[in-house]
Amino acid sequence: MADIANGPADLGSLSLYGYPPTAWICKLFVVLYSLVTVFHLAQAIQSRLWWMIPTVAICGLSETIGWSGRLWSSNNVQDMNLFLIQCVLCW
Repeated sequence: MADIANGPADLGSLSLYGYPPTAWICKLFVVLYSLVTVFHLAQAIQSRLWWMIPTVAICGLSETIGWSGRLWSSNNVQDMNLFLIQCVLCW
């Protein structure tokens, strides 16, 4: 296995993704999915679309957690648990 101390060029070969995930993109999507989830929940409550609340809450929360796992994985590219969180929760 390659030595991680050699620099960013080796991170792609060590990463489970095949490349190191970009942290600022992950942060952007965590923020966007969080905001959109809150906005859709507020719309569902205001419109009294009670059937929509579980769908919006589950999907928005799973996307937010998935992108959070990917963000965390950008700091630790070899952690299989973080990779699996992202794979399972970001559909």
